[in-house]
Amino acid sequence: MALPEPVRRGQVQPKDYQNDEYYGKLQPLVAALAEEVPDAKYDAKQLAVMLIQILHFQEAALGKDAMPPRICPKLPIKLLTDPSVNGALHAIALKVYEIKRARGLKAIEWQNPGKRKECLEILVTLRRDLERRRLLKVPLVYISPSLGNETQRLREYVRRLQANLAETPGGAEVAAAAAASESGSCQTIANFQL
Repeated sequence: MALPEPVRRGQVQPKDYQNDEYYGKLQPLVAALAEEVPDAKYDAKQLAVMLIQILHFQEAALGKDAMPPRICPKLPIKLLTDPSVNGALHAIALKVYEIKRARGLKAIEWQNPGKRKECLEILVTLRRDLERRRLLKVPLVYISPSLGNETQRLREYVRRLQANLAETPGGAEVAAAAAASESGSCQTIANFQL
């Protein structure tokens, strides 16, 4: 596996994942993967490189400066960097191994611009696997009708981000409503409930 260029993209700093401290955190995961898929021969360095490549690809393909189409939102970095056994990185390592074996690949070329479409498909597959394992949850968003002409725009934005729209504010994890400011104009307020 080739290391990606040491350029900062978004919040990805390769040095944060390529040090003895992080490699130490990955050791229980490496041991679990060695039991489950001994043919994969993962070690801490390979897992860190795979993680960095995925993070860089996400930023390049789905980040703020990415070219369309942005087919899905980025996977949360906190979720991806969780080194726990049965966590997201564990599920991703298993799925990446399965994909490489099924397609007869030695490595997934995350940094190759010619493979962008294939890598986006793989990223969507990883997202679906994380959702299936209930490690990634699709948010339920409520958009208040009190937002007026902003309501339709926000609803479309929520659909584009592949979240679900709630009809009532009761069960929603995220709610958007309008509030009057001191100047008398309305502002959109998002209320995040975890």
